[in-house]
Amino acid sequence: MGRAFTAFWALACLTCATVPLEARGLGPFLKGLMARGTHAVQSLEKHYTADFLTAPQLAQCIKRARKLDEDRDELEVAGAAFSPQSEADLSSSARDKRNKFNATLEMHNDEIRAYNTECTKKYYADDLAAAQKLAQDN
Repeated sequence: MGRAFTAFWALACLTCATVPLEARGLGPFLKGLMARGTHAVQSLEKHYTADFLTAPQLAQCIKRARKLDEDRDELEVAGAAFSPQSEADLSSSARDKRNKFNATLEMHNDEIRAYNTECTKKYYADDLAAAQKLAQDN
C-alpha cells in the first residue's frame, strides 16, 4: 500500500504546476501545454525540426492532455477510497482492487512519460489556434 500511496501523491504533486491565470479552468496537463509561453515561438518563417510540433501534432497533444487530465481526476477519486491498512488487514477482494488500481496508476504514469517525451516541445504561436480547432473538430 505504501508504494501505491507514494505513487499517487507523487503523481498529484507532479501534475499540480503553477500556471498563468488565463489557463484557469483547465486540467494540469492541458494548462501546462497552453501556458508554456516559452515554448511558443513567434516567427514569420517556420522551420519544423524534431524540436517543433506541427499544428496536427500539437492538436494530438491537446487531446492527450485532456485525456490525461480526465484520467488523473478519476484516479484521484479512486485512490481516495484506499485507506492505509496493513497487508494482513486487507481482504482478498480489497487486495485485488488495490492491485488493479496500482496497475492502472502505473499505466497512467507510462502515458505521462510518453506524453512528456512527445509533447513538451516548442511550437509556433500561430499554430496553437489551428491546433485547438483541429482538436475540437476531431
